[in-house]
Amino acid sequence: MLVMIIMINQSPKQRIKKEPVNTTSLEVPSSNSTLYCYVDASWIDENSKAGISWILTEVHGRCLLKSSSSIEHIDSVIETEDKASVEAVGQLKRLNYRQVTFCVDSIHLYQYLEKA
Repeated sequence: MLVMIIMINQSPKQRIKKEPVNTTSLEVPSSNSTLYCYVDASWIDENSKAGISWILTEVHGRCLLKSSSSIEHIDSVIETEDKASVEAVGQLKRLNYRQVTFCVDSIHLYQYLEKA
């Protein structure tokens, strides 16, 4: 699996990098952050509900917060991954978390952001 790491406290050019991650365990990617938010989404087709979720862990992998939700149909997998990421960032921002590294496993979203 490829994990996209979005570091919100850095400049746009330094913000996005990708790293391989062992899929059998939750390994913490390298960064200066002590908080990691892993975001994921499930999308079948534009006529079905989608699922979004995120989990906030500390540097040793202990779960601090988590959330999941079913959402109304969305037109594409990239929009679903985007919705999951926006929800995670919004929730953590409202809870006043800072210096969080966001890890997203969507190659579609990575390719989109890489072009931006």
